[in-house]
Amino acid sequence: IYKLMMSSTHNASTLTHEDLARRPALANDALRTVNSLPGAASSGISVKPRVRGGNDDEMLISFNGLRLYEPFHLEEFSGLFSTVGTRVIDTLEFMSGGFPVRYGDRLSAVMQINTKAPEELGSVREIGLGLYTLSYLQAGGSDDQHYMLDIRKSSIELLASVAETDIGSPSFGDIFGRYDWSFNNGQTLSINLLAYGDDADINNASRTEVARSNTSNTYVWLDYFLPVSEHFDVRTIFSVAAINGDRQGIVDKPDQVLGELTDDQEFRFYNLQQEYNFDFGKKGLFSTGFEYRYLNAEYQFQSKLNIAPAFAQLSNFDRPEVLDIKLNDSGHHFGVHTTYKWRPLPQLYAEVGLRMDWQDYIDGTTAQVSPRVNFLYRLS
Repeated sequence: IYKLMMSSTHNASTLTHEDLARRPALANDALRTVNSLPGAASSGISVKPRVRGGNDDEMLISFNGLRLYEPFHLEEFSGLFSTVGTRVIDTLEFMSGGFPVRYGDRLSAVMQINTKAPEELGSVREIGLGLYTLSYLQAGGSDDQHYMLDIRKSSIELLASVAETDIGSPSFGDIFGRYDWSFNNGQTLSINLLAYGDDADINNASRTEVARSNTSNTYVWLDYFLPVSEHFDVRTIFSVAAINGDRQGIVDKPDQVLGELTDDQEFRFYNLQQEYNFDFGKKGLFSTGFEYRYLNAEYQFQSKLNIAPAFAQLSNFDRPEVLDIKLNDSGHHFGVHTTYKWRPLPQLYAEVGLRMDWQDYIDGTTAQVSPRVNFLYRLS
């Protein structure tokens, strides 16, 4: 079901498209299958994996080479579904320890998702109907240009509408599009779009507690691959993203507690990353690269709370009656990495790497140095 990549120096559980199709998972969710791999755990409800006791934000999720921030539907409600359709996934590689420096500064694990190339799908139009989602997939193209489009829309709001108890109307949707150009000298250019969002109204049966959440996430990136020579290639990715989240909440329990809150968040980033690979054949593989991100965030939070005196002592910390926070800040992140991998013995793979990162955020400039050494010995 999962295999060890012998050509690498790290433990990697790699699930192919066929593996994902065979493994049972709620809503046929590809990311949920990771929860059953060694080192991963989950609450059983959320799709977010926790690896070796780490928080869910300590894992890097990479989609076609681009880092994703919180790629989950209904994020404010435990993150019940992922934002990537299983139909277009080619491989899902999960590294729960000893991953190379190229994958960044995460602590616990790396999940690398690679979609199929549009030409692999051929010319297809497909409609999918599931218990939780409706989907449409289309792909096509010519000799040197190909495209794919995968659209999904939730159907859980239909299930909620016929439930005996009124719990609200949660809904979500996502779209992934990719357009590839191939050139005679081996160069390829890919334009990618990933957009997903939620619109959820949740309440209890008596409607004394109501929560509303509206989120939208949009990623656009260019991926350019240049084979300079037989032993040297360059990959460049430029991306922009906008992430927005709005929340409203109301609690109306007379003689107990009255309260309301409004939370608006906007997050944008611009990213440029480049990697250079030198293949020396039997002598080894040398890679180096850099990544630069400019980030901007705006937060507005307002809340009002009135707790009856008889219930005020039940809280284990002080809650302000009125809270009003506004914050607008931007920052920079820059990272460089270098790694060398070779095979000193027929059964032994070795890799040494060094990564350095700098951040310039609210608290000033911080830096990290990450040396890493990986060995893999194959017994047979």
